[in-house]
Amino acid sequence: MATLKLIIRLIRINGLRQMAIRLWIEFLGFARHTTLRKMFNLSIISLQAVFRTSRVRGYPYRYYIEPTNVCNLRCPFCLGWQGRSSRRRGMMSLESFRKIIDEIAPYTYWVDLYNRGEPLVNPAAIGMIAYAHAHNIAVKMSTNLHFLDEQRAEQLIHSGLDYLVVPLDGGTQETYEKYRVGGSLETVLNNLNLIVKKKRELNSLTPYITIRTLVMKHNEHEMYTIRTLAREIGVDNLIFSLMIANVEKDSVVEEWLPIDENYSWYDYEQRTNKITGGLHSCSELWQRMTINWDGSVFPCCFVDKEEMSFGNVSSETIRAVWNNRAYTNSRRVFDKDYKPDGIVTICSTCRGDMKRK
Repeated sequence: MATLKLIIRLIRINGLRQMAIRLWIEFLGFARHTTLRKMFNLSIISLQAVFRTSRVRGYPYRYYIEPTNVCNLRCPFCLGWQGRSSRRRGMMSLESFRKIIDEIAPYTYWVDLYNRGEPLVNPAAIGMIAYAHAHNIAVKMSTNLHFLDEQRAEQLIHSGLDYLVVPLDGGTQETYEKYRVGGSLETVLNNLNLIVKKKRELNSLTPYITIRTLVMKHNEHEMYTIRTLAREIGVDNLIFSLMIANVEKDSVVEEWLPIDENYSWYDYEQRTNKITGGLHSCSELWQRMTINWDGSVFPCCFVDKEEMSFGNVSSETIRAVWNNRAYTNSRRVFDKDYKPDGIVTICSTCRGDMKRK
């Protein structure tokens, strides 16, 4: 029911066509990179997610892999920037990335090449895309697009990148930098025009380019302006996303959440999430894995503290981490008879709550 409510809300905000394009792009990633082995693995882990088995046969079908947690911007609600995160700063080497891909390639459909940080800060990022592409894996990258020139634009297209998402949270510099602190709207628009132009010159369908706008109080009046910009540039799609925030804080509701509650997940009076409600499971624990630049593994991309790590793929195999005590115990947190069994993870206290706040 929660998933249906979410889909209906997103269709109302974005329109059926925009949502259909988004789903089509995702589908193409699956269709182009599928094999019988991947299909079997996906079926098995999806079935186990339904039955919430604590030990999983098979591998995740999708990964967040973080090239770096270094970023040029200071977005107020991002856990990654230096003012808020306790994690060490660094960049994943191409060698470390290759080691991960070599293990997961037979089972993986998608790699989302981002988490905290700006992926294109890492000089090896384009090489990572090319390596994953060569191993029959679809790659999605979300970038603030401040680090691009003509040569890198061509390299991105030749790398085989499937899906490029560019956050654009305002139609004017004043609005854009309210959230993307330190960013330049002019730079983003110029680079968007550049990569669209290069795609046409190289006669390439990919990467599919999506502008993603986080709807907030200070930019909800500019949605038409952003639609116009997206149409003029010629990107493949535009998606308006709703903000995930802690509505228990008055300052968050008053300063950041849209005035129009149709553009929000939340009931402002009750201070509750009116879309997701109570979760009875968390698919991340069966179907996805988040791997940070240093090899540490998190259960999802909402986690950012080193002490919450479930293991490290620099010293262990992904298969070993995937069914260790941290993971198996966390998969049981929604069971009626759940007991920590000697180990308490972030999932024990979260129970999906970070996805609602």
